[in-house]
Amino acid sequence: MGLYGLGISESSGHSTAALQRFIDEVGLYSERAGLPLLAGRLLGWLLVADPPLQPLATVAAGLGTTRGIIRLAAQPLIHLGIVEMVNPPGDENEYFRLSMAGWSRMVAHQLSEVAAFGALAEHGLALLVEAAPERRERLLHVRNLYASLERALPELLARWEHEQAAPGGMSASHSNG
Repeated sequence: MGLYGLGISESSGHSTAALQRFIDEVGLYSERAGLPLLAGRLLGWLLVADPPLQPLATVAAGLGTTRGIIRLAAQPLIHLGIVEMVNPPGDENEYFRLSMAGWSRMVAHQLSEVAAFGALAEHGLALLVEAAPERRERLLHVRNLYASLERALPELLARWEHEQAAPGGMSASHSNG
């Protein structure tokens, strides 16, 4: 893996092998969440890269693949809004960076999905309105869970965004964790 994009030097105290494992772990986690493995590895790379604005060629070399494959792997992350492709004026190179605001947008989108699935469970219950309680039990469980999440998660997201906007927000106070 290329050392330049990860900001590793002899004095940095970071182990190349440890950072590679982290990148792979993010890839595997992301794959379990439904993203392509390489998209997850790209995300892992961008989470630890220094500088934050990474040339496409550096990322491709660091992840052991081609620029075209990295462009394809980036598409779901760009669609989710957590990665941006940047083309600075006067520079013919392409760059990637994380979009900090994209994480909140992604969570907000997931919240809408919670509401949508809760509505589906409610629809199923309406279809089984005269069914035996044992038959309705699964849908009731799902509907109640999603209703609870739908009530709680927006408040958590709003609180987090408020904390981020506050002077010396959590990003600054938790920058090492």
